[in-house]
Amino acid sequence: MFKTTLGLNKTPIEDKPKPKTDDPIPKEMIVKDKNIPKDPIKFAQAINQAKQLIKDGKTKVETAKAVFPLICNENKEVIHQVFMEGCGLTEKGSMTYRYNLIRDQKKSK
Repeated sequence: MFKTTLGLNKTPIEDKPKPKTDDPIPKEMIVKDKNIPKDPIKFAQAINQAKQLIKDGKTKVETAKAVFPLICNENKEVIHQVFMEGCGLTEKGSMTYRYNLIRDQKKSK
């Protein structure tokens, strides 16, 4: 190890060894993308069904309630994406709808 000194007090500090470039990436440093759906087929079905329901004249609430069972096991980011793309909600609106639908689902159990 190399020793260096800092400032005027001349206190020795050991340099940490630098990681090799061919070292594998530690698992805790790997970031998983939360926007990737667990089930891409149901994800696509939910968006298509939501767009069709909106086209048929259903309200955003009715549409969100209809497609929620397809995507209820997904990450919240995926649910927000379906609500924004399929139902035409804003980001804040999709958060509110998701929260309300989860709350209603818990009440009905």
